[in-house]
Amino acid sequence: MSIDKIVDKLYFRSLKVEPLVTNFLISLETSDCKLVGLDNRVKSKDSLKRKVKSLLNEEINIDDISKRIKDSLRYTFEIDINKYSNVVKLILDNLSNNGYKVIVFNNYWGNPEYQGINVNVITPYNLKIEIQFHTKESYYTKEYINHSFYEIQRDLMSTDKMIKYATKEMIKYQKKINIPSGLENINNY
Repeated sequence: MSIDKIVDKLYFRSLKVEPLVTNFLISLETSDCKLVGLDNRVKSKDSLKRKVKSLLNEEINIDDISKRIKDSLRYTFEIDINKYSNVVKLILDNLSNNGYKVIVFNNYWGNPEYQGINVNVITPYNLKIEIQFHTKESYYTKEYINHSFYEIQRDLMSTDKMIKYATKEMIKYQKKINIPSGLENINNY
């Protein structure tokens, strides 16, 4: 299968499932958490193509690539820092109770370059998606302060010097983010 066919297959499958997933996740919003960045919930064809090409660089069989892409749909919950741990646990429980299966759970709080929790989930429609859990502060830093540095890090044309600079800047801003309490209650999800 060609790269373009893989991209088309993932993209159109994502478009088909997106309204069902989006409506369910919207139903989980409360006064303590809201979905943000919904305009970017469907990964663009260009972004999918870039990801497929990067996986090919890892010498993965082209037929297995679509199984490796876990974020053709991606969502972000912005959660009140004072309720963060309880709300994340509640959302994860709701996902599980409604046929969504967490397959990867990454708690990056305390990581030098990134703050937040990212999970990969298989939906009831057999599509792997990504859900990020942020506080207002960690989301703002990720999306508006550090995003350009992240782009430098992942650009295959970036030099080692550029990547080192971008990483240093990301760490500088990540250090300023307050870490929510109670994370130990959700670390083993």
